[in-house]
Amino acid sequence: MERRKKACVGIVGSRSLPSVCEKKVRDVVSYLLQKEYRLSSGGAVGADQFCVEALLQQGQSSRCVVYSPWRYYSAFPKTIQAMMKQFKEQGGSIQWGPCGANTSYPVARLAFLNRNKILVDNCTGIVAFINKDSRGSIFTIKEALKRRKKVVVFPFECAPPSVLGFVWHKIRCAGPWQGSFVAKPSKGAQS
Repeated sequence: MERRKKACVGIVGSRSLPSVCEKKVRDVVSYLLQKEYRLSSGGAVGADQFCVEALLQQGQSSRCVVYSPWRYYSAFPKTIQAMMKQFKEQGGSIQWGPCGANTSYPVARLAFLNRNKILVDNCTGIVAFINKDSRGSIFTIKEALKRRKKVVVFPFECAPPSVLGFVWHKIRCAGPWQGSFVAKPSKGAQS
């Protein structure tokens, strides 16, 4: 009997997430892989990078799709170009976007936001590793909540973001989910 494919969870977060958060991202990725989830990410530095590194370390690149705003490897930040090539060579999937290295800021910004929407549309839930500089990740969180997707956040040196119609509840368990919050509709919000 063929097993049904598990849902896909998006791993997103701040580009300025410090390396001390790498272990937490790796632990969450490992947990989700053990539970047979597929993963997706955005292919940026920071949280996305930590996710792809964890997949490479575990030989599980084929279980992830990276939604890139870029249309080729050399447009990725130099610090992750080799990693992204290795990810693809080891069976990872990259959905290429429209941007080249010389794309104007307004066009690139729209491509990044569109990439985030596409990632959300292709996931059943999002795990976000955020800090005070996480504007793109907060946009992704809000898009996921608008689409009624499950959202878990790990705030690093900040509070979970304010989202109209939702409240954050601390997840009370040990292991990889320690320190995280899940969004729930606030009382009186339409479900």
